[in-house]
Amino acid sequence: MRAECREASTLIHPDPRHVLSFDREGRLYTFYDDGVLYKRALDSTLHWRRRAPGGPRERGVLAPEEARTVFARVHEHARRAAELLDPACAARVTEEILPWTPERLAAERERFHAVYRPIAILPPDQYFAVVVQATEGCTWNKCTFCSFYQGRPFHAKTPEQLRAHAEAVRDFLGRQLLLRRGVFLADGNALALSRSRLLPIFEAVREVFPGRPIFGFVDLYSGERHDPADWGELHVLGLERVYVGMETGLDELLAFLNKPGSADELVAFVRELKAAGVGVG
Repeated sequence: MRAECREASTLIHPDPRHVLSFDREGRLYTFYDDGVLYKRALDSTLHWRRRAPGGPRERGVLAPEEARTVFARVHEHARRAAELLDPACAARVTEEILPWTPERLAAERERFHAVYRPIAILPPDQYFAVVVQATEGCTWNKCTFCSFYQGRPFHAKTPEQLRAHAEAVRDFLGRQLLLRRGVFLADGNALALSRSRLLPIFEAVREVFPGRPIFGFVDLYSGERHDPADWGELHVLGLERVYVGMETGLDELLAFLNKPGSADELVAFVRELKAAGVGVG
């Protein structure tokens, strides 16, 4: 039985076939169980993946009752660790991890949905960001290939709503913030809001999550509505990178996808962003 009590996480190694990781709130993050890797989402949905010998990689999501069975096994590993580890790590396991019974861990689903609307999509390199839903839906929402925001009219939070939401996100994540690097402004095209609406959002994010870089989606059609100076101002306020849904450099295909703009306009827009010091994904 070994453990690693890190600043931002706790790892328990009961034996070579099992590894468990927890955030500093004590909540399960991952559980490697003899060839199967389980990963708990913020809403306590439990995803799994494995590779059968000589076969393809398999993956899926457990039903809630199946997830509770796995949570119970995790809790038993943690209980044994509290008995066998050195006093310092054993104390952390006892104080942080053992209070998270399978029932309490499953109940994080309700806490999550009290804070967030469904999070449709993130760039892969933003999976460890703090997601702040400044908006819901997408400003365009007419691309022929996209169903992420169907049935969800675009809506932007007021400054008061945004601050309350950001504080609720902070309280929900707790010390898991130690694992999260930046802030991603969701949903689709949150950065398409006007300068006067974005500035209070950036102010609130900087106060609630100080020192973290800010990221977000923007499309060509919406982004061009900003004055070039706006991007420089947002960069000074913490905007590090924006993600542009290019899809293709072929204008005929852009039209077929009902995606506004052209390849030439996209190149000019990206140059504008980079000139303002903003990275582009």
